[in-house]
Amino acid sequence: MHASGENHDEGRERRIPHEKDENNSSRQDTGKMKNSTRYVLDASAIISGFVEVKGYTVPDVILEVKDYSSEFTLESLLSSEKLEVKEPSLKAIEQVKRAVEETKDRLSVTDEKVIALALDIQGTVVSGDYGIQNVCEVLGVPYLSSGVEGINEVFQWKFVCVGCGAEYESHREECPFCGNPVVRRRKN
Repeated sequence: MHASGENHDEGRERRIPHEKDENNSSRQDTGKMKNSTRYVLDASAIISGFVEVKGYTVPDVILEVKDYSSEFTLESLLSSEKLEVKEPSLKAIEQVKRAVEETKDRLSVTDEKVIALALDIQGTVVSGDYGIQNVCEVLGVPYLSSGVEGINEVFQWKFVCVGCGAEYESHREECPFCGNPVVRRRKN
């Protein structure tokens, strides 16, 4: 999910802190906010003000937060060391990509990295993005919804031409048969 808003400080470079070593390894997936749970935040979690406990994120999320208020929240989290920035492993990223192929959700590279980091650190994803929640559900990664109500069930998607009704397993902009747009529809 991409953050939107006006950047009031366009000329300033955003500082991305260096990775720190991981020492804690307990897994809590109750959804309750406990200090031992590792929360992995996407941009929507930062924008909605999820700052209850220490969290983790990926460098790409830092670059997505652009509105002034959220930038202030982000800078406060970073300077107080309540937010740690880490890159996920390639193995976890590949695992997420396979799950995305299965569900046909359309996630950004950043979204995939957020889920991958949660896999790596056995964390709980905090996101208002239904696609992220859908893939987390498939992978068995705990998640909390931020800013919106969470998902109730896992969806599988297909792609359908609005003109001739042809169905496709992967996304394409237009139907090769009739030239009309192809849209995503939930499988029954």
